[in-house]
Amino acid sequence: MTLLLDNTSFENSQQFELRNLPCLQSIILHRRCFYNAKVFSLLGIIGYVKLTIGFPKLQTVICYCEAFYNCCSFVLKDLPSLQSLELKTRVFYKCQSVVFDGNKMG
Repeated sequence: MTLLLDNTSFENSQQFELRNLPCLQSIILHRRCFYNAKVFSLLGIIGYVKLTIGFPKLQTVICYCEAFYNCCSFVLKDLPSLQSLELKTRVFYKCQSVVFDGNKMG
């Protein structure tokens, strides 16, 4: 299963949440999807924009140009099946904190 968010899908959103998608294998975020989000986290980290609760099959994350342009904090953590992370131009241009953590939570 693939989640595809097109250009500016949630450009001015303060909160975005997905739950219970254990079959999700790919996330593709096009240009300026979360352009003005303050915090984005994937799996278990609470923030203004969040994806939470188990993505054991997530294999691919692709972020296109300026997807998180004004984001203050971005976290990818505890994704045991992640094989590919593709970041395009200026994905985190003004981001103050970016974390990619391969350790398991708990």
